[in-house]
Amino acid sequence: MEIKAMSAAVQEADITPLAWNIPREPPPPASQTVTLGVRRAEALILTRPERLFTVDSLAREVGLSTRSLSRGFQRLRGYGPMAAVRRARLDRVRLDLLTAGPHESVTNLAMRWGFYHLGRFSGLYAAHFGELPSATRRRAGRHCSQPRWDLRRRHPESAERAAAVSPPVRLPGRVGPPLVEERRLAQGHVGS
Repeated sequence: MEIKAMSAAVQEADITPLAWNIPREPPPPASQTVTLGVRRAEALILTRPERLFTVDSLAREVGLSTRSLSRGFQRLRGYGPMAAVRRARLDRVRLDLLTAGPHESVTNLAMRWGFYHLGRFSGLYAAHFGELPSATRRRAGRHCSQPRWDLRRRHPESAERAAAVSPPVRLPGRVGPPLVEERRLAQGHVGS
């Protein structure tokens, strides 16, 4: 008898939403402060995508707590602040792929914008733009069928001329060790 009474009380109280963490009503709209903070953060990200942003640093710069900024992005945009940084950088990589010279590789361009795991970068790029980075490069009409280092290996006599014509340049805004190609040229290696 007690079990039936408890069961009836549970059904009457309708605790299902609480038990499954389902909100009973939609969340309230974001406050004006949070909305302005999200917009300021987006402006920062779009004007300086090369900066090493963290949720903490973004929140500090726009005057919100990390939690408010993250929730504001989720509520207003449907993704978090670091996804906004990633999207801005993907847009910059795409622009570079479409405008870079034939000596620039997809790898160098991806690393310039902070994508060091190339498999992940390729997947993110394809998900965001619907094509692989190499396809964008090809479509731009500037696809180099043979990488520069391969040309040097096949024609060692022209290696010094190629290095003089287009010396390896330290990528702007790039932190970390030099790229393999930069190291080889700096050490005087022309092939493997």
